[in-house]
Amino acid sequence: MLESRVEKCENGFVINVNGDRVPMYAYLSYQPEKAKYEDFKKVGVRLFSTGVYAGDRGINQITALRSFRPGFYREGDRFDFSAADEDFRRIVGDSRPGEIYLLPRLMLEMPKWWEDAHPRAQCRDAQGMSVHLSFSSGEWLAACSHVMERFQRWLEESGWDRYVIGWHLAAGNTEEFIRPTIHAHQFQDYSEASCEAFALWLEEKYETIDRLNEAWHTRLGGFQDARIPTPAERAYGWRGDLRDGIAEARTIDYYRFYSREVSAFAQKLVRAAKRVTGHRQVMGIFYGNMVLCWPEHAHNDMSVLLADKEIDFLASPFAYSRARAQGIHWGFQAALDAARLHEKPFFVEADVRTSLSEPLSKSLPHASPVANDIYDGPVWLGPQTVEGSLGQMTRALADILTHSAALWWFDICGDWYDRPGYMAFQRRAAEIARASLTDAAERPVSAVCVFVDEDAPNHFAPSAGGTLAALIPDQMVELGAAGAGYHSYMLDDLERVSPDEYRMAVLLAPARLTERQRAALEKWKRGGRSVLFVLLPGFYGGGMKETTGFDVREGEGTMTARCVWKNQTFPTCEPALPDVEIEPARGDVVLARLEDGRPGVVMRREAEYQVFWSLAPCVPAALLREMIALSGGHIYNYSGDPVAADTRYIALHAASDGTKRIYVPGKGALKDAFTGEVLEGNETYTELRMRFGETRMLEIVRNA
Repeated sequence: MLESRVEKCENGFVINVNGDRVPMYAYLSYQPEKAKYEDFKKVGVRLFSTGVYAGDRGINQITALRSFRPGFYREGDRFDFSAADEDFRRIVGDSRPGEIYLLPRLMLEMPKWWEDAHPRAQCRDAQGMSVHLSFSSGEWLAACSHVMERFQRWLEESGWDRYVIGWHLAAGNTEEFIRPTIHAHQFQDYSEASCEAFALWLEEKYETIDRLNEAWHTRLGGFQDARIPTPAERAYGWRGDLRDGIAEARTIDYYRFYSREVSAFAQKLVRAAKRVTGHRQVMGIFYGNMVLCWPEHAHNDMSVLLADKEIDFLASPFAYSRARAQGIHWGFQAALDAARLHEKPFFVEADVRTSLSEPLSKSLPHASPVANDIYDGPVWLGPQTVEGSLGQMTRALADILTHSAALWWFDICGDWYDRPGYMAFQRRAAEIARASLTDAAERPVSAVCVFVDEDAPNHFAPSAGGTLAALIPDQMVELGAAGAGYHSYMLDDLERVSPDEYRMAVLLAPARLTERQRAALEKWKRGGRSVLFVLLPGFYGGGMKETTGFDVREGEGTMTARCVWKNQTFPTCEPALPDVEIEPARGDVVLARLEDGRPGVVMRREAEYQVFWSLAPCVPAALLREMIALSGGHIYNYSGDPVAADTRYIALHAASDGTKRIYVPGKGALKDAFTGEVLEGNETYTELRMRFGETRMLEIVRNA
């Protein structure tokens, strides 16, 4: 067995395999028979992955996706790894051990015959209908351990342990530890295992039944009497899109438990895998909570996983913002920079569509649903031109590398990059990625630091999906177009992040701030910096006035939290929030108003700092840009084109045709990272003509 461990290097992470430091830069496909393994080897990629499936069904319950490859766990406790063996052979080809490495994705959903034999392990909705397996099930966990033991035994007996350096563990919907559902109004998990786990979680939190009854305003005789909220209780809140913190304490608690069960199951799988491999290999999981913020997805427990030393890496795809359109910032599904803060690598899945991408009904007909329009939609199609496709690929590379993240190119159908121009890009991209790892001068840099409270979605009703989307993923699109770039962290990281590297902190819907967090926030209030609060900061704990400094008036009803700024109304949805009115003091500036005319975005100027508060989510890019400029932050571009940057590179993705001006921080010139061309311009800015969807990744050449 090869021994592997994650190591931090100058500007990112590598996997040390028996002394060989392998970049966390990989290639993966769902269709091994069409994948371009040899092409990616030729451009310098050494790390490869493929799906290995215990079960026999598709990975996405809600879309009826069919299986990609045969499962290896057969009825009667038989194991057949022939499909995995075939796929490994396709990847390795003539490569010898040590030339390339395998990091298989091990999907641990059980086959149908196993589920049928274990009814208590099944996830059940309120009607008792079964949808795959419950994350609270000890039977499922035991089966996963058994399967992993047999998988490791096969690796050793077959000789594939000379190539395999660890596992990417997967479970749940889309392999990403997401709760299984088959339609939008199906609420999980009412299984016996889940009910028992909820009672244990409550006992651990409250310790005595009296404390629980006090919090819930109930008269329960014991923790076992606590019931899971009904679908009707879960679907809608008492205060519009939000829940009443007192009347709905039970539902809020349930959603906290709901997320914790998913993260706890992932932790247990990692520990089981470590035991099976003698703690000698790296193990990682999918997890991303910032965009998967809908409470029913149950992905609001990332801080626990970041702190877990047993988990070697986390992973998630780019966000699917506006169907991965050209001309906008996609953003990441998770708080990417929080992983770096915790010295944990984060793999970003670059499943970048190209001009060769086709609907799954054509490219993966054996796996595509029999009758379903989802996989024929825009999110599965790339730009129609090679130039547009290269623009998407370049911006993905730049976004990942300027955040010091890991990367795998996910060629889902095996033929997305099958053109000389695309592979020429891949050759140079791999060179840039390798060089960036050891460049001590290269590090992430941004004017804006975003903090996301992962407990906040637990206070939203599922009916508030539009408001949650505006609050987090849509807000990231706007931040990406503000011209300054941003880093994202968990609210729990507030005490650890130094404000010295930033000019503005953005706090998205902090449900509550502790005294220590409020004290940490004081460090930002100096040197001309700014703090921006979005939505209702401190509404559930700490107090809105104590958190923001503004006087407020709270009514009994709800309001529509939409603002008008320079004839632009935001957000596009209609958030229904508790009726809160900001009462500006003398000298405060009202930057935008609610549709009813009351203050919606207010700025307070102090001698050493500014505080902004927006009652509406999804603050527009142009307004954010003004706030950043007033905070003394460097803005690379003022025309709304998405920007990615660190101390060595600036990348600009064109949101429109035209002349683009890029301002260099300090004095210097810009050189194209792919062609080596030094661009014309003066020592403080460069102008260049760009077409819509084009991306230029530029290296900063500093003046002596």
